[in-house]
Amino acid sequence: YSFQRPFVEAYVLVPGWNDWSAKPDAFFDPVDGMIQVEKLFLPRRVVFPEFACIDAKPVGSSGFVSYGEKAVDRSAYWWMKEPFYSSLCSFSTDGFERDVLQIYQSCDCSAAKGRGRWTIHDLGVNLTGFVRLEVSCRGPVRLMAVFDEVLIADDIDLKRNKTLNLVYYELQPGEYVLESIEPYTFRYLKLIEIDGVAEVKTIGIREYANPEASRATFECSDPDLVKLFEAGRQTFRQNAVDIYMDCPGRERAGWLCDSFFTGRAEAMLCEGSTVEFNFLENYQLPESFNGIPAGMLPMCYPSEHPNGRYIPQWAMWLVLELEEYLERTVDRELIDRFALKVFALLDYLQRFENADGLLEKLPSWNFIEWSKANELTEDVNYPTNMLYARMLEAVARLYGREALAEKATRIHQTVREQSFNGTFFVDNSIRGEDGKLHASGESTEVCQYYAFFCGTASLVSFPELWSILLNHFGPNRDLNGTYGFVHPANAFIGYYLRMDLLSHEGESVRLLEELKGYFLPMAEATGTLWEHNDTRASCNHGFASFICVLLARHAATS
Repeated sequence: YSFQRPFVEAYVLVPGWNDWSAKPDAFFDPVDGMIQVEKLFLPRRVVFPEFACIDAKPVGSSGFVSYGEKAVDRSAYWWMKEPFYSSLCSFSTDGFERDVLQIYQSCDCSAAKGRGRWTIHDLGVNLTGFVRLEVSCRGPVRLMAVFDEVLIADDIDLKRNKTLNLVYYELQPGEYVLESIEPYTFRYLKLIEIDGVAEVKTIGIREYANPEASRATFECSDPDLVKLFEAGRQTFRQNAVDIYMDCPGRERAGWLCDSFFTGRAEAMLCEGSTVEFNFLENYQLPESFNGIPAGMLPMCYPSEHPNGRYIPQWAMWLVLELEEYLERTVDRELIDRFALKVFALLDYLQRFENADGLLEKLPSWNFIEWSKANELTEDVNYPTNMLYARMLEAVARLYGREALAEKATRIHQTVREQSFNGTFFVDNSIRGEDGKLHASGESTEVCQYYAFFCGTASLVSFPELWSILLNHFGPNRDLNGTYGFVHPANAFIGYYLRMDLLSHEGESVRLLEELKGYFLPMAEATGTLWEHNDTRASCNHGFASFICVLLARHAATS
């Protein structure tokens, strides 16, 4: 299905296959079970989803399908290339003689006529849950439910988000109520009758979402802002069923940094932080994490790290989240339980401090944001050190370590001396053959936001820079204008840092206009908010629900 979720669902069914779930007297062949060792279960805490069923409506697009065997082509799916793909799974055994990707690629949906038909259906908004089909078959039928969050050229393109968004069925004559066993995310569903004819009674989804996100109500005289709030709410409710997830489709994974922003949204939408506690507890409970260096925290958990990859910046964001979590909940117990891990993290990071006291040559995956900034992390990265200083300040406040606050002050000052070129902060410095650091000269938009967000800069100390950011940047910035050399920010996380700064400085009117500039096209296209400023990846990313907090703070009718 994806790099993160290996298995595509494919079924060969006969009528009555699910009688065991619907008829108390249904016969089935017993099988021997396996006795498992006793396990310690954590309390659930969060409420169950409501599992509402929502039907999709046809959009008017339909046509014929012809089918012819083709050699499977994985070239468009990098994560399915040999030998990586063969190490994941294969459908060549247990009666499946064809690969599901080959079946899909062998369908010609542009045929003038064929043995089957295809239709596209629309839920009206991006939703997450289990694909539902009710069909009646007079003869054998092969069906494929193909789905995605957006249409590309009025059709579904499975290469868009590095996923195989499909569920496959081979059905004998009879009546069927079908549901996928895994939850998926989509607005549009294309039903392909590869051969045979099926009478389709229902096409839709059984939702898998957090019902508590409906607690908050939002009223505003501007309908566009109401639309944005609902897009943020939809994004949250689908990404916070039991822990915080980055996206509910391709990965369904619990990533740090994303969680910093999602935590703010839960407290406002749900009047509590129950899901955040579950998310944080996962990081607190293990004594150690296999596959990454001692002291470092996983970038994503629960997960595996067989290649030892981690994001050092994401561990810093965790500490920032802990401080805000304490402010939201007064849960001192969890903070104290994190102490050993927090100080082990500091010990690990300290190994990379250079003679100036700045982190240099941090290993693994250095992540600033999805922009040019991620290419400017070599040697001394200044956004990372800005974040490091703010993290040290947070640890000082959480655990009463004043010396760490003093250290943070020195880091802020050193960054100002090395990074600021008189107009902008530059992103990094490279260690030359002469043993000295040399500024790269490259500046990114997000680097400037890190400076103000982390406290390296302020309106008092850098008024000219703030004025430039305020008046020349944002959703309408001129990339060919005076400051075109400053590489633009992306949605994750530059847009959100900018919005947070505008909110903090009381720029309400500008903030609300920029929210519409950045996010209204997303809300109108999918009803959810995206990972990037385009549709190249997930169009439903949990961190983006933070805009609900901004709207409630600056636009809600009191």
